[in-house]
Amino acid sequence: MKRRLMVLSTGLAAFAALAALTYWGTRECGFFDTALGLSGCTGSRTIAGVSTLASTLARDTDGYLVVLGNKYEDVPGSRNYRVTTQVVRIDWAQGREVERVSFPAFGRIDQMQISPDGETIAVTCNTIYVCDLLSSADQRDALYSTQLALLNRDGSIVWHASVPMEDARPNSEGRSFDLAFAEDGQAVVAGAVAFAISDGAPLRGALPPAVSSNATINATDQIELAGAPRMLDLPDHYIPFNQLQSALSPDGARLATLSRRFSGKGMPRAILQVWDVETGGVLARHEIDTDLSPALAWQSDGQAVFVATAVGVEPGAATDLRRYGVEAGR
Repeated sequence: MKRRLMVLSTGLAAFAALAALTYWGTRECGFFDTALGLSGCTGSRTIAGVSTLASTLARDTDGYLVVLGNKYEDVPGSRNYRVTTQVVRIDWAQGREVERVSFPAFGRIDQMQISPDGETIAVTCNTIYVCDLLSSADQRDALYSTQLALLNRDGSIVWHASVPMEDARPNSEGRSFDLAFAEDGQAVVAGAVAFAISDGAPLRGALPPAVSSNATINATDQIELAGAPRMLDLPDHYIPFNQLQSALSPDGARLATLSRRFSGKGMPRAILQVWDVETGGVLARHEIDTDLSPALAWQSDGQAVFVATAVGVEPGAATDLRRYGVEAGR
């Protein structure tokens, strides 16, 4: 009798293990999915202790992926969380974390851009979420303005500034402008205003030429590309955010766009598309059944696009980075 029970329990354990292996392996971006190319996902990596990403995924001058998000930890005897900002550099090809810098959180950072020399990071706040890059005195003078700052790689602030609402009015999602660096790396360009890298002083005159592969497009069901409107072909009952995330490939020949579902149940939760800039044709389309953050970045060789799962405010939360193919059928 004991032998029968042992065999039965062993069989049940094996069955449960097989069921779990099948579930996790066949789920979107699981190892079976990536191996067989079922969803177009070609790899994923979990970034522990990083959540609440916004447009805070980028590629640095070494080709590493750079992720900025917050880490939340319980505080004994308190209902509040201990919050730190994490900046993580990842060597995707080698499957390793190259560097992680942790510093006191400023709140929820909305955008991140890396300087052309890779030594500093420009960040902005969002006018909807709690985010304080300025001192208390400066905050009083910057009411309803968009805050931005230049950070060293260790998270220390080089300088901070603000852009008043009359110079950059926020859209419905609280973003006032797309952040960028000047081509020569000597200025941060914030919409219609530019600030000197050296001291954050506002620059007078014409704006310097800016370089940024990312942009927010005010669009829900179509975009303008190659001189004509291009339909996104969203499914029925798919209600997207008003702003579409976009990223230009390293060679400038392709545009990746990310539409995210704003409300309503059902699948997909996001649609990632890759377009030919010259012809306006769709090169790849991926319907994704997981909620995503507005993070989007190209692989340094232009052979893939990265997105990040949407993770809320929760101790121990982690973000999954996912890589998707950029050619038809991949």
